[in-house]
Amino acid sequence: MKQMQELIKPGGHLITLLFPVIEREQETTPPYQVHIPVMKALLEKNKFQNIFLEQVPPERNSPGREGLEWIAVWKRLE
Repeated sequence: MKQMQELIKPGGHLITLLFPVIEREQETTPPYQVHIPVMKALLEKNKFQNIFLEQVPPERNSPGREGLEWIAVWKRLE
């Protein structure tokens, strides 16, 4: 997280593709699930504000990832 703060100037943007956004009982192998509330809390704690968060439309997903990809844009504060 510190490296993102160093690379992105205040007012700059971080664009992320979150995958896989899915609830599983137990993770034993990658790709490990992404929890959007955890991701938001982590980035907001480190001076990034979420300005866009949306599930990628199924027709725009990589094959086999339908419904599992979300795109988010974060603005660097301070």
